Amino acid sequence: MKLSLLIMLISMSATNFSITPQEVYAECVLQDLKYPKIVTAQSIQETGWYRSYNCTKRNNLFGLRVNHEYKVFTDWKESVTYYKDHIQNRYNNGEYYYDFLDRIGYASDSLYNQKVKSIVKKYSKNW
Repeated sequence: MKLSLLIMLISMSATNFSITPQEVYAECVLQDLKYPKIVTAQSIQETGWYRSYNCTKRNNLFGLRVNHEYKVFTDWKESVTYYKDHIQNRYNNGEYYYDFLDRIGYASDSLYNQKVKSIVKKYSKNW
């Protein structure tokens, strides 16, 4: 009996913090973000498939910072809204999105765009 209760509690705690790429993609579409598949792949890259501290404790899907401090959001959907309002608001229509990310200095990792492209290529057909 104790073991089954422990398994149930572990299962419940795991599902409380679960986010799927499908949910993030759907929210990106709902909020009318440009290139929702790329943005979803960014969220995967930034959070290690939604397992990072920033994701689970701060609801921050994109490693977003203000004054060198990571932003804390009430829920993960709020971080999507913030991304739209503070990142994508600098996008020039027609610009190649990966060039845009480079132009604004989105990531310090020189391989960031390659990693995001790889995620889009491997997984986005499932979103």
